[in-house]
Amino acid sequence: MECFVDPLSLMLIMILFLGVMFFLSSRARKKQQQQQAKMQANLEPGTWVRTIGGMYLRFVDQDGDLMVLETPGGQELYFNKRAVAGPEEPPFAVATETTESAEGPQEADDATAEEVADPEETSSAVQAGEDPKDEDKKQD
Repeated sequence: MECFVDPLSLMLIMILFLGVMFFLSSRARKKQQQQQAKMQANLEPGTWVRTIGGMYLRFVDQDGDLMVLETPGGQELYFNKRAVAGPEEPPFAVATETTESAEGPQEADDATAEEVADPEETSSAVQAGEDPKDEDKKQD
């Protein structure tokens, strides 16, 4: 039993399939663009935003396709509006308080205090082109 498909029917099915795929993809793209435009219209100055590159900046102003974003240091940067992914708070680390035991500070804190070098010794060693860690070994 041989099954032959008419080439014209196969061509029409492929064209119909491609047309449906194009329609669905353009509809999804248009919906995404509308959501992006709505998000950008609702941004208020001081809102944290994330760029598509992963930078977290504060929104300052928008002029057409140009968005002015501010770094935590106060510098203003200019981005194309398509470079802003959306409003998002930066994932700052939560500060935790360390608790000391009744015996006092831990020994690890004492060790780190001893490892801190004198800034003058370190700067003179760096200027001389030496490794400050090697200088500490020489003293021991």
